[in-house]
Amino acid sequence: VVPGVAWAVIGSSPVTVLPAETVAAVSGALAQLGTPFAPGAAGPDAYDCGGFTAASWVRAGFALDPTPAGQWRAGTAVPTSSLQVGDLVLSP
Repeated sequence: VVPGVAWAVIGSSPVTVLPAETVAAVSGALAQLGTPFAPGAAGPDAYDCGGFTAASWVRAGFALDPTPAGQWRAGTAVPTSSLQVGDLVLSP
């Protein structure tokens, strides 16, 4: 069992059903493919790393600090084995 993720079966194939917030954040992120990277940018014409993740998650109703350092400080560390779809993965 993965918290926040449900499984369904369509025909004989398992399907992952994600929370609406995760779908909104990931869909928003994918819609930005091809948008340029620019240091210090928070969109919509260009993004840096923190600006991109903050913009993606705000569409899902979650306000994140626009900097990777702020996201690191506000986040909760989890073991790699406990990562879930939609989790932000940060490294120093």
